Amino acid sequence: MYDNDIPDLQIEFDRIGIHRLTPIAVKFPAVKNKGTIERRMLPIVLCWACTVQKMQGCTVDKAVINLGSNLFADGQAYVALSRLRSLDGLRIEDLDCLKLTGTTPSNEDALEEMERMRKYPPAPRP
Repeated sequence: MYDNDIPDLQIEFDRIGIHRLTPIAVKFPAVKNKGTIERRMLPIVLCWACTVQKMQGCTVDKAVINLGSNLFADGQAYVALSRLRSLDGLRIEDLDCLKLTGTTPSNEDALEEMERMRKYPPAPRP
């Protein structure tokens, strides 16, 4: 009777192209075993995307993290990865190891600041 009440849905993704979602039906017994009830729905899971900067200070159970050419600041990968409670919920996409390590092993500004601070005498004890 209501076979076509929910139409198929087509979603276009940047990387994988067009994906077609077909409604699914789940049947379960009605209250007091008076027939059955059918629930028809599209198999969609809500999700959110946000920047690494917006996630600072947050902790999450699951995350899909892009560690590719979009990394633009030193430490950005660390901040993104450190938001997770465990590695079980981690999915890494577009891993670019050269972008993670860079050409220098450390941040030059940080090394210069550490060297500058070494030249100061220790503070006197109270």
